[in-house]
Amino acid sequence: MTNKLIIIFSVLIVFSLVFSTSALAKDFELPKTGITPDSPFYFLKAWKESIQTFFTFNTEQKAKQYLHLAEVRLAEYQKMLEKGKEKIAEKTLTKYQNQLNRALSKVEELKNKGKDVKDLTQQIQEVASKYKEPKACTQEAKQCPDGSSVSRTGLNCEFAECPEETKTPSITVLSPNRGETWEIGKTYKIKWSGEANPSTGKIFIGLRDKRYSPVEPRGESTITIITENTGSYDFNIPVSLGSLSGGKLGGEKVYTIVVYGVGFDQSDAAFSIVAAGD
Repeated sequence: MTNKLIIIFSVLIVFSLVFSTSALAKDFELPKTGITPDSPFYFLKAWKESIQTFFTFNTEQKAKQYLHLAEVRLAEYQKMLEKGKEKIAEKTLTKYQNQLNRALSKVEELKNKGKDVKDLTQQIQEVASKYKEPKACTQEAKQCPDGSSVSRTGLNCEFAECPEETKTPSITVLSPNRGETWEIGKTYKIKWSGEANPSTGKIFIGLRDKRYSPVEPRGESTITIITENTGSYDFNIPVSLGSLSGGKLGGEKVYTIVVYGVGFDQSDAAFSIVAAGD
């Protein structure tokens, strides 16, 4: 527990002895946090609170305003611990302590003026009693899908969230993919999974023969270009397709399907196109 909290609780004990304050009220919930300190819009909340406090002139009302803000800071502190954001939680706890000190200062002013501060003192005690030192978490680790590990953290000692997996968009040929035999004149489904070209929204499907070379414009002909990424296309095998196989399709394990979308992929191994009845 920090020195500031020790000072606060010492003052509260003195107040309790002087005024014979009854036992603290039962635990009650903290206010809702609203915008939390990890939000980029948190400054709007702080700005609103500053204005409200500035225009609160009555000393007793100002003490109550500081107490309310202390409760809000404590709720934010616990929320940050639950999220595993210890650094932000630590800064928020300091703000909680500062608000309690400000409330105590206002109570001192009222006391010096001869005002009855018994109720305010009890309210400060109730707010201070809500702070609980976070328990030490066990030193366990959980393996994440990406190979990293996370430990227990936060107010409830729950495992921190695993890092989000960064998946690179890709496309994969599913069929034909290895050793199939397709007959000329029949219809077969070309299947794939993945995303279309992000700039055009299209899928390009081609057929390659064994002459294909990435450095020479030969050995590949277009089957179709589709505008809807349905994941499949019905391909009726023609007698010929461009200049593949010398202008006439047919051959054992010499063809592969290539699909272009976000990147491209082709059949893992060659398949065959044969004449009907072969």
